[in-house]
Order: sequence, then structure tokens, then C-alpha cells
Amino acid sequence: MTRVRNFVTEAGPWPMGLAVMTFWLMVWSVLRAPIADYGIHVSVAERLIAGDRLYEEVWDNKDPLYFLSLAGARAITPLGDWFLGIGTLFATGLSVYCLARAAGTSRSFSVLVGWVVAPVIVIALIDPTAGISPAAPAAFAAIAFAVLKRPLLSGLVLSVVPFFQIALFPVALTAVVVVIWFGGRDWWRGGLGLGLGVLCVLTLLTLRQELLPYLNSLLLNVGYAQSGGIGGTRTLSSRIALFRNPAVQLSAVSSILALGIVRLLPVEKNIKSARSDNGGIWWAAAWCIPAVALVLLVMGKWPGHAKLLMIPGVMAVVAVASSVSRDPRLSRSASVVSLLLLGILVAALPSPVPFVTSLEYARAAINQSKDASSQAKAIAKTGSPTTYARVGQGEDPGHAIGLREWDLACPRITQYWWESSEILQMTSECIATSDVVLVTDDLYGPVSSPTWEAFQNEVENVLAEDFLCDREPGFRVCTKVT
Repeated sequence: MTRVRNFVTEAGPWPMGLAVMTFWLMVWSVLRAPIADYGIHVSVAERLIAGDRLYEEVWDNKDPLYFLSLAGARAITPLGDWFLGIGTLFATGLSVYCLARAAGTSRSFSVLVGWVVAPVIVIALIDPTAGISPAAPAAFAAIAFAVLKRPLLSGLVLSVVPFFQIALFPVALTAVVVVIWFGGRDWWRGGLGLGLGVLCVLTLLTLRQELLPYLNSLLLNVGYAQSGGIGGTRTLSSRIALFRNPAVQLSAVSSILALGIVRLLPVEKNIKSARSDNGGIWWAAAWCIPAVALVLLVMGKWPGHAKLLMIPGVMAVVAVASSVSRDPRLSRSASVVSLLLLGILVAALPSPVPFVTSLEYARAAINQSKDASSQAKAIAKTGSPTTYARVGQGEDPGHAIGLREWDLACPRITQYWWESSEILQMTSECIATSDVVLVTDDLYGPVSSPTWEAFQNEVENVLAEDFLCDREPGFRVCTKVT
């Protein structure tokens, strides 16, 4: 208790008060209801709890540790993914706080950066409804260990990042390499830690018989990232589309200006060493900006991919905080206000509406996360647990919640209009082997193509020949006629 009291006293009442209020507000944004893409993720997690193998018996293109952690949390309690989200938010704040302290920032400013500014940037940037990935705290923790001259630990923590969010790995790796190089430390220790960590994860996937399916999923993701739709490839115009997004531009420019201000501010001799000794954070942030641009050019397709800017954005704020917190010429109140405004700019001026909405519908989200969906109830009404398949795009209310006793007949629980005819044909052929088929109305979305229309016709032919369908609001449940 004495340590806690001393910590709060040194940090100051205002930073601690802001930290508590920000954390309380951000918590509601990570407590997500299983709808749309996140509903698919929850359904995949439910299938893993039921015993299916990832990428082999149930498939989605997200990375393995993301699904395994989600499944592990939900196996403990139906609200486990919420506790996972809260823990991830807490770990993000703690990682950035430690990063700021390692860079020489005072405790009060480290609290502001770690527990106020960083959560806002990580969650609110570009898409505040996307939640927070465990890759974020892992990336910041790896950078913090590198600044603290612990390259082995840095490499170990960094090794889990690609298995949570592979797109974030090149950016986090850039930051860690720059920090280690800046400090002239033993780079091989970092490489050893990274190699050992990757080996451990690959061993886990091998024991679960998911390694080869995972590698095949990576190849599919490469093809998806380079495709421009059915039968096409991505053009230069489509690759730079994300850079035209005003939020992306504002966040990137704000980070660049923040780094520029740190360098351009006049430095007195008595604080020159303190200002420059931030563990290479400035250089790491500067190098991460072109790293993000390169990753988005190669892999970026959706606005949410631009969340990668959180890495240079948070580090730019840390660099500013490290400088202003130790400069006696600057007013403390003005420095605090400037730091908070910088965080809002890096977060691209987020609207408060999504956060208020998440708070307003918190109770409904709780019920939806733990109760069986209407789709699962309709499937259960067809009889004893047997095999089922799902046909439809990404509008999923967590259909697999309540279906752990059922067997999934077809690994792909989502199909999309841009997928190839070979992939779609696997599903159209597979559903004939299932006893129950769930067909969601978003199968007939506003966007189509000849390949997608052919898939729709194949599905309807199979259903007309072998199944009897009952209509429910938003979906059909079709039972095989024996």
C-alpha cells in the first residue's frame, strides 16, 4: 500500500484522475457485442472450444494466437473475451507507461502518456469500433524492453506479435531494431529471443496440428492482399487509396510534426543530454512512419489497416513527453494541455459518439455475448446435435454461441463476393454433406459478380434438391430431407 500511495503522490492527482476516467471510458469500447466481423471471430472461437482445429476444421484469415486467446478466454466464461479486452487495454497502458519511463519521462507525464493518451490513440484511431488487439501491448512492451537494454526479453515479447496481428509485426520490428541499434547493444540477443519465441509458437501450432493449415492460410492472405477483386489485381491507385483518407493523413502529419518539434525546440546545455537521451525513441518513431507506409502499400486494403499508425504515433507522443517533462523552462500546465491535444490529433480527432454508444448499449452487448443467438436457437430446434454448415457473408451475431455440441461440416463459415470460384465451390459442394444449413440473408448483398451469382445458384440448387428450409427474420435454416 505504501508503494501505491507513493506512486499516486508522485504521479499527481490530475494525471491519476484523468487516467482513471479515460480507462473507464475506454473499457466500454472494448466490450464488444458479437456482431459483423467480431461475431465471426467469436463463432470461430466457439468452434475451437468445441474441438475444431483452426484453419483445418474452421477457417478465418485472422492470426492464430488471436483466436486461441479468444477461445481460451471464452472457455473460462462466456464473458471471457470482455475480460481479455479489459486486460489488453490495461496491458497497453502499462506497456506505454513503462516505455515512457524507460525514455526518461517523469512519472506524472508517463501516466498521462500511458494511461490517457495511448489508449485513446490505440482504440480511437481510424476505427474506434475495431477494439484492441493483444498485438498492441506486446509491440509496445517489446520496444520498452529494448529501451531498457533487455534485447532478449524484447525479442521474446516481439515474437508473439506476428501470431496476433501479422501486419503489425514489420512496424514493431522496425522500432525494436532501431532502438537496439541506437543503443549499440547486442543485437544477437534480440534475434535469439525472437527466434526462441517464434519456435515456441510454431511448436504449439504443430502439436495442435494447425501449422500446415496456418501456412496455407498465410499464402491465401498474400493472394487476397494483392487481389483487386475477382479476376483482377490491385492497381497503384487502389494501393494508395488509404493515404487519401483524411484521418490517416492527419494522424501521420501530426506524428511527423511532433517529431519535428522535438528536434527544432531550442535546447539549453544543462538539459541537452536529458532531452536527447530517450533511448532512441525519436529515431524509432521516425523510421516507423515509412515502415507503416510500406506495409499499407503492400498489404493495406481496409481503413482499419491504417491503425498501424498507432506505433509511430504513440512513440512520437512519448518523445515529446520525454522532452517537455524535463525542461524547466516550460510551464507544466501548458505542457500537459499540449500533450493531450497532440494525442487527440494523432488519434485523428476521434468522435465521442462511438464511445457514448458503446456505453449506452453495454447491457445489450453483455446479453448478446453470453446468450445463444437466434440463429443457434433455430438450429437447435431442428433436433439432436448433428452436423451444420453456414452460408453467408460477414453479418454474424455469433451464430456458434450455444452450438458447441454440434459438428461443423464445412470449415468456411463465411463466403464473400470477391473470393475465387475454387474457394466458393468448396463450400457449395460441402453443404450437401451437412444435415443442417444456416443461410443468412447477406448472401444476397448489394455487390455481386458472375462468380458470386454462380455460387448463389449452386447453393440454391443444393438446397432445393436435398433440404427443406424454414424462414426466420434475417436467415433460413434448412434441414436435410431423409
